[in-house]
Amino acid sequence: MCFCEIFEKLGKNKERVMTLEEIKRELEKIYEEFKEWEGGKGPFTEREIRRRELILMKQQVLYLMEDAKLLRDESKEAFANDLYNVIKGYLEELQRDV
Repeated sequence: MCFCEIFEKLGKNKERVMTLEEIKRELEKIYEEFKEWEGGKGPFTEREIRRRELILMKQQVLYLMEDAKLLRDESKEAFANDLYNVIKGYLEELQRDV
């Protein structure tokens, strides 16, 4: 699946939005992932660089989703949720191809 196909699904996704607890749990998983990065010696493969970039993007989107939820901005929350699902799907595809 390419980015074009993924972006076509934006806005059509009817998955429920995450709760604050689910967001915090996902952020904790990312923090644990960061701990594994410490002391990593390069050079890294293109796939690993892409994976790490996507994880950092996923973290930023979770922060956006959390802020939108706290501010009760439903449109921003829906956008962040769709974006999160795109990044999550692409990460899963990247890890599946290993």
